[in-house]
Amino acid sequence: MLMCLVLGGLLVALGVRDGGYFPSDHLLPAAIAAGCAAVALAAVRRWYPSRDALVVLGSLLGLAAWTGLSAGWSPDPAGADLEMERALGYAAIVLLALLAIGNGRRTALLLRVVVGALVVVSGIALLSRLRPEWVGTDPAILFASQGRLAHPVTYWNGLGAIAGMGLLGATGLAGDLREHVVVRAAASAGAVICGAVLYLTLSRGAGIATILAAALVLVGSARRGQYASALLISLAGATASVLLLRGNPIFVDAPSTLAEQQAEGGPILLGILLFAAAAAAAQSVAARVGDRIELWRARRRRLSAHSPRTLAVPAVTLVLVALMGYAVLGDALEGRAAGASGDLRSFVDRQYESFMNPIETSQAGEERLTSANTSRGKVYEVALGGFADNPLVGDGAAGFRVRWVAEREFAEDLRNAHSLPLETASDLGLVGLLLLGGVFVPLGLAFRGMRRRDGGLTRSQATTGTAIVAVWMVHSAIDWDWQLAAVTAPALVAGAALLSPRRRRR
Repeated sequence: MLMCLVLGGLLVALGVRDGGYFPSDHLLPAAIAAGCAAVALAAVRRWYPSRDALVVLGSLLGLAAWTGLSAGWSPDPAGADLEMERALGYAAIVLLALLAIGNGRRTALLLRVVVGALVVVSGIALLSRLRPEWVGTDPAILFASQGRLAHPVTYWNGLGAIAGMGLLGATGLAGDLREHVVVRAAASAGAVICGAVLYLTLSRGAGIATILAAALVLVGSARRGQYASALLISLAGATASVLLLRGNPIFVDAPSTLAEQQAEGGPILLGILLFAAAAAAAQSVAARVGDRIELWRARRRRLSAHSPRTLAVPAVTLVLVALMGYAVLGDALEGRAAGASGDLRSFVDRQYESFMNPIETSQAGEERLTSANTSRGKVYEVALGGFADNPLVGDGAAGFRVRWVAEREFAEDLRNAHSLPLETASDLGLVGLLLLGGVFVPLGLAFRGMRRRDGGLTRSQATTGTAIVAVWMVHSAIDWDWQLAAVTAPALVAGAALLSPRRRRR
């Protein structure tokens, strides 16, 4: 239990220390994790990690070793050494998580700790916008992010990924029939807070990753009805919070000074907390009444996984998601539709052209949510070029920045390829991709725990872990999450929970 709490503290510490980006921010938590793991290894008598868990741990260690070796041909050897230390830190955190799980007894507790850490970081972020004097928000972050919520991670897209993981993870706890009613109510309230933070980041990538992960869970989970019911409650509170924020442009579309936000943020914060409390109350009622009815029915008959009754709640959930999206983007979408002269295909063509050939202008506020204008297309082209030039070993860790400066078509200083697979291919080649696959493939195979119990988790708990890991997998493919330990570490810990072994009996 103590190791689980230590992990939770480390995850929160990474979130409030610039997202764990700089060496001074992530090396100390990694060293603490390594020290605790060493003590636990010395004290443990019997430890039976699953085979897939050992594959993930070995792949992380192999990735760290290959990254360190690449300093020999990297144009930035010092940067390669830093990337090796980062990978070793992730391996230490995963090892500590596997030891905390033990033989499967503490897996559920570890999941609660991960979700709690994500909600705490999201809560601090919300306070930084509505009550900035309470958390010491840096005015420079507000200016640099053009109003998009970034504190304390300092990168809005990274914070959006944290909020998305927190939203879906907390929803999973709220929909778990075996959880205590207090835990379920608190989780539902936390999901509302995470939903509000996700909106304030105005992160397109985080929103897409959250939607895709939610769809995966709703389609693939054997407990989709429970999850969808909890998601309905969470989204209702989050939608109400978004509408409240939209009515106050100084927090989103027309970001003002911290002093003005401080003066106006109190009532908005109170309103969001009331919506969160309402979601908690609704989830308590569902836990005491609706879930008992469902359990009573489950004891007497098995409903088909594809029966209309089972699919009804997920269908209603998807409708609510669409309504939430319309509440946020309705005005912009209607204006675009009214002024459009072509059909859907022309709209898609324009977005593709904007993605591949970005205009050097930045959209502010909600305007950016309806545009694909970004430098990602050019960034990905450069990364693919690096892989084509050195397909086996790549340019060397931290080599992308040098290649980008040499080949970029516009003056934007980038250090990362904004995609973990593409940056790995460019920097570490096919060898690095194979080692990264040793992390992704076992985690992806662990998603089957949503359908059948083959580890230390119930199907509902596996749904919670899958939702968190799925958000990270999608988002890491389109952003530099690997360099933000506050985003990657919670996903790896949740992944370790998914890979927990079966409980052994004497």
